Amino acid sequence: MSSFMYFPGNSDHTKGDKKAGQKNFFVSRKEHGGSPPIRLLIIDDNRYFLESLTFILHLKKDMQVVGNNFQARGTLDLVRDLEPDIVIMDVMLPDMDGVTLLEKIKEQYPDLPVILFSMCGDLKRKALRRGAYAYLVKGEESIDALYQAILEGVGRKE
Repeated sequence: MSSFMYFPGNSDHTKGDKKAGQKNFFVSRKEHGGSPPIRLLIIDDNRYFLESLTFILHLKKDMQVVGNNFQARGTLDLVRDLEPDIVIMDVMLPDMDGVTLLEKIKEQYPDLPVILFSMCGDLKRKALRRGAYAYLVKGEESIDALYQAILEGVGRKE
């Protein structure tokens, strides 16, 4: 049984079994302002936070949430299949710590920016040394700080 959700407009790309509350309610976006939208993949074990962040970021006209996952398993497949421009993920995942997952992502996709967004600030230095583009602490950083880190991570400025 799959553990992730896709949010492309084309339902042919949908993978996995939908569980209660999981819906493909986002529609893919067309180019905005001459630039294609930034393709985001979000990984977080807190489903409420995951769905909330997905919803909030998808409201940004220059962002497209292409998928999300609530665990490490399947994430490398999502990166390969969805080709996100940037990954946002939690450090604490149920099946693997986020720093280890970060290392696995960077081994296969060294140029892909990964932002760690977590309740735990203790691993910031370690994560940055291992290749995280940015490390933001939930509750201490605003959604605007995350938005700016995403823009900077893909080489766009607001």
